[in-house]
Amino acid sequence: MTRSTLLADLSSEGTAELGRSGTLVVYPAGRTLMREGDEDRHVLILLDGCAKVVGVSPGGRESLLAIRVAGDLVGELAALDGKPRSATVTAVLATTARRLSGDEFLALLGRHPGDWLTVSRYVTAKLRDANRSRVHSGSPVVARTARVLIELAEKFGRPVPGGVLVDMPLPQSALAGLVGASEPALHRALTGLRRSGAVDTGYRRIMIVDSTELERAMRD
Repeated sequence: MTRSTLLADLSSEGTAELGRSGTLVVYPAGRTLMREGDEDRHVLILLDGCAKVVGVSPGGRESLLAIRVAGDLVGELAALDGKPRSATVTAVLATTARRLSGDEFLALLGRHPGDWLTVSRYVTAKLRDANRSRVHSGSPVVARTARVLIELAEKFGRPVPGGVLVDMPLPQSALAGLVGASEPALHRALTGLRRSGAVDTGYRRIMIVDSTELERAMRD
């Protein structure tokens, strides 16, 4: 269930240069990495941790657009088109990243033209995912929880006897932040998913037992 990241798909030369470029930065959990509407142009290559990408509708409703993890790129749209940030990115866990200015990022791609297509495909896939996420932003808490768990399994899933373990120590408060729900509402949603046989949970532990049932809950 593992989804590929940008670093996994870049050329070895491009990946090596990224590892030497920019500045290493560390963001504590809860810190805003980028804010919707800001006009800065830097990009971040996440090296570890986890961040959420959130958009705000004209009516003021926040919606989770994506979850970003090690190997993912954030902030590239502003570097590519020079327009203000389209979403807010916040660290869910302590997150380490390599920060490049927009000019550094574009210059690097210029030196490795084969990676332009990889980045283009990556950006296109992210935009498609964000559009799907906006459609589900008003869904019930159970459906939103199921969607977040499916994405976490794609990014952190490790097959184990009985299912797929989400291999990251995610506090319930952080999971509630990803879902966009209160902790009591999240607890009720997880209880329902456990009763349906979709998941099994413990202290900072989530295992996907029945992915088909989880996907059904996401659509309900």
